[in-house]
Amino acid sequence: MIELRSGLLLAAFAFLPGCPSASEETRESEPVDGGRSENEADEERVKLLPPDSEDRPAKRPARPPEPEEEPEEASAQHLLVQYQGARRAPPEITRNKEEARARAEQALKKARSGVPFSKLVRDYSDEPNAAEREGSLGIFRHGRMVPEFDTAVFAMQVGDVSDIVETPFGFHVIKRLPIERVAAQHILIMHEGSRRKPPSITRTQAEARARAEEVLRKARAGEDFTALAREYTDEPQRPGRTAGDLGRFGRGQMVPEFETAVFGMRPGAISDIVETPFGYHVIKRTE
Repeated sequence: MIELRSGLLLAAFAFLPGCPSASEETRESEPVDGGRSENEADEERVKLLPPDSEDRPAKRPARPPEPEEEPEEASAQHLLVQYQGARRAPPEITRNKEEARARAEQALKKARSGVPFSKLVRDYSDEPNAAEREGSLGIFRHGRMVPEFDTAVFAMQVGDVSDIVETPFGFHVIKRLPIERVAAQHILIMHEGSRRKPPSITRTQAEARARAEEVLRKARAGEDFTALAREYTDEPQRPGRTAGDLGRFGRGQMVPEFETAVFGMRPGAISDIVETPFGYHVIKRTE
């Protein structure tokens, strides 16, 4: 599995909104009643009451632990218009900031007039490989993006298109997407030209294709997919994990050819042969 990460991702989380400051944590545990803790003060008051007093304060029940909230998640696609001097802008970006904003406004106007957002990404976005991924950022948690972007996305409803959002990277137009996840297994057959192939892989591309077709025939004839993955896959197998298992993942996390195939399948279906830069895949969607 290859995971696509945007340059917008923050590297550190120490100052995320909502985290209590040191001073707030200290205040919660500060003693009361002249330097004694609240429990000590209660004990002192109890000692002054006769054993049979009805005024004896009831023992406080332990406060149940508060359930941990799941971090909020979102999914979005965006187009990025950069200018000379924007963070990580390549040397070929020579437009100034005003020109970049005007270009972003043009893209926004088209988005709101109904032009497909994926087409606008191809036509306008300066983000590397944006056209291949159609600007998809996959699924991300609240606080993972730069603040201006994060605030905009989590204020939107699914299907909304944002106003222009300025970050250090340039000007963004964002569309919030529904969160979609699938689960799948796959069998990867690599060849001598495959990306990240180990030195032991020496078969030609034609030989790899023929091997993938053999796997596909067996899978569609009803042979156990996990057993086929153990026998055929060139992907390193992790101890304790089902062979070929990719777990659950969302849009934007796989290379485009793989994503298009698996999200177009029904649970239980087996794909045709899917070619990616890593080789040939046979995929089974499991949920």
